[in-house]
Amino acid sequence: MAYEVIVLGGSGTFPAPGAACSGYLLRSGETALWVDCGPGSFANLQRHIKPSELRAIVLTHTHLDHIVDLYPFLYQLRYGPEASEPGGFPVYAPAGAAEFVGRIASNEGPSGDPTFGGYLSFLPINATLIATVGDFELRFCRTRHPVETYALRATANSRAVAYTADTGPDMGVTNFCWGANLIICEATSQKAKNEVPDVHMTAAEAGELATRACTSQLLLTHLVPGLDPAVSREQAAREFRGEIDVASDNLRILVY
Repeated sequence: MAYEVIVLGGSGTFPAPGAACSGYLLRSGETALWVDCGPGSFANLQRHIKPSELRAIVLTHTHLDHIVDLYPFLYQLRYGPEASEPGGFPVYAPAGAAEFVGRIASNEGPSGDPTFGGYLSFLPINATLIATVGDFELRFCRTRHPVETYALRATANSRAVAYTADTGPDMGVTNFCWGANLIICEATSQKAKNEVPDVHMTAAEAGELATRACTSQLLLTHLVPGLDPAVSREQAAREFRGEIDVASDNLRILVY
């Protein structure tokens, strides 16, 4: 059974012209999982599936470039052509995410209602959680980032995709990714290691992680707009000899 990753957005921190921020659609069998809801990613998601086909959303952390499109998703649940009665759509996110999201959209709650009228059900993630969503088994690992952030490992049909989310270099994250068939790795910068704050990674560090984690497929993502993707790929390739792609909107990758 095919396991496919579709990039819904790969811009880091803010969207590049005509592109979206972090978002990934993971598909296996009849199960569709949306990971991170960066601005612009919901529009791209609708190029590939109907929102009603989604089984769950995962938010790795609450920085705005990873969550903003949760709001239009909520609006289509409530007001779209497939709108229905509240059903508590599952959103896996760090503890406190519902309250944070609600402060931004105070007219929708959740100051008094963390379910947004019953349409969303926030499920807290942590480093010990093992969750099952359709075909997927989900595990999580805390990363090195200023807010509570989790890497994701999504396994289906004996294949695993590991997504570092936002992180600085961290052996715990590297070990968590070990043996994954595909690693989606943040590669925010093309600078030298000592020129980058340790809350993000360079393309070269992404290549090093992929080599240490013994993967065969590497997807570089979260590039700051304006960087040449070819340069990021070249820098990663100096450290990793496997297959390398650079995230671009609507790129499809078959996990093998």
